[in-house]
Amino acid sequence: MSRIVTYKNEGSKGKYCQIQLDDATRVFISVSQQGLKISEMKWRGLWPSSTILEIPIDQWMSIADNEDEARLVMEKVSAKSTSTDMLDLFKDVLIECHSLEQVRSQLSYIFDGRFLK
Repeated sequence: MSRIVTYKNEGSKGKYCQIQLDDATRVFISVSQQGLKISEMKWRGLWPSSTILEIPIDQWMSIADNEDEARLVMEKVSAKSTSTDMLDLFKDVLIECHSLEQVRSQLSYIFDGRFLK
């Protein structure tokens, strides 16, 4: 099973999580004032190699403000997480993925292909 390598959820001091997938790939979830970013990591999780998904805060807020769109996103993730915290929400969803391909597929499903890099 995939596992959490690092986790910090201290509001303004930092919100991030690194997950090692079953195929040994590592993904890094970062939540900041700029938005949400999910990256593939290299060198045993020391450096980001590529961005998988990036949602700037203004676009995330437009999703949250659009009741229908927010409901659709939450319906897609509610089976895996009931968290309202953005970091924990995506941690819960991605921890169940076994490979980078599954991560991309899950995120594409949640956001209908938008925001993927």
